[in-house]
Amino acid sequence: MPQLDPLTGDLLGGYLDIALERGRSAMAIYDPVAALAIAVPESVGFSACSVTVSTEPGATYGATQVEAAESATTRIATEARGDLASLCLAALKKEALDGPRP
Repeated sequence: MPQLDPLTGDLLGGYLDIALERGRSAMAIYDPVAALAIAVPESVGFSACSVTVSTEPGATYGATQVEAAESATTRIATEARGDLASLCLAALKKEALDGPRP
C-alpha cells in the first residue's frame, strides 16, 4: 500500500480485506465510482441500454441481460474518462481533511 492518510488507508484496506476473503487477486471498487459518476458526471461515459432479469426457475434464474438500445431510458457506465482511482482517492482525502459534509 502506498503512504496514505489514515482514513483513506483504512477504506482501501477494507476493500482489500473483502477481496482477500473471497480469494480474489483484484477487486473493482464500485461504490466510489458510482458516487463519482454523480458528483463529476463528465468522468464517466454512459450508453443507453435495456436491462432484463430472468425470473424463470432454473439455471438462468436471476441472470441479467443488458443490450444496447438507443431509445432506452436506462443508462449504463461504459467508459472511464481519466484516472478514476485518483479522483476517488482525492475526494476521500479532501473529506478526511475537511470533515464530513452536512
